[in-house]
Amino acid sequence: MKDLSALENTIEYRFKNRSLLEEALTHPSYANEHPGLGIKDNQRLEFLGDSVLGTCVATMLFEKTDLPEGRMTKIRSLVVRSESLAQVADSISLLDYMRFGQGEAKTGGKFKRSNAEDSMEALIGAIYLDSDFATAKAFVEAQLGDLLDRALAGKLIFDYKSKVYEWVQSFDKHPDLRFEVVLEEGPAHDREFTVELLYKGKTCTGAKGKSIRQAEQEASRLFLEEWAKTCD
Repeated sequence: MKDLSALENTIEYRFKNRSLLEEALTHPSYANEHPGLGIKDNQRLEFLGDSVLGTCVATMLFEKTDLPEGRMTKIRSLVVRSESLAQVADSISLLDYMRFGQGEAKTGGKFKRSNAEDSMEALIGAIYLDSDFATAKAFVEAQLGDLLDRALAGKLIFDYKSKVYEWVQSFDKHPDLRFEVVLEEGPAHDREFTVELLYKGKTCTGAKGKSIRQAEQEASRLFLEEWAKTCD
């Protein structure tokens, strides 16, 4: 396991009980490959952190807005969904500190969104147990506050590809819009795809991703940001 002090510096929280942090960063595959050593995996902390996260975001919404229950529920679901948590986990390089079993590591466990989501929830659960709800909420606000603001402003979109088609079809009933995979790189367990988005045969944007779908979504996001000056 890497030096966890660096992670504590990044998240600006220092654990009183370091074993909680180690548990949060232990994938079940690692514990399974080391039987008899009493190593705990992060699944119980993940379960706890999921609930703590939901309560934190609900509390933040209640404090920051006067939105009705139904609207708050939709906003909360956007903020706590796997894409959001994976994005935050990536921003703090959380999976770089994870302990994976050899099998999970060989199949690209470090790059799986599900592992990023689970580890983020486990980290929140660990902070909650190591401190209190107020501290956990402060951590969630620091890490996910921007995503919450974007969700409230209607700017937190994950299905960018559908949004691209919706926008183009608003003025072009039969749009010549397509995605092309132009490059595949890396070993089988760690592939990287480059996808270009073309409109009327013109390349508007390109992006890379660990899957074709991820690359298409990123290319679509860039298209929506740049369309006015790129494909007018």
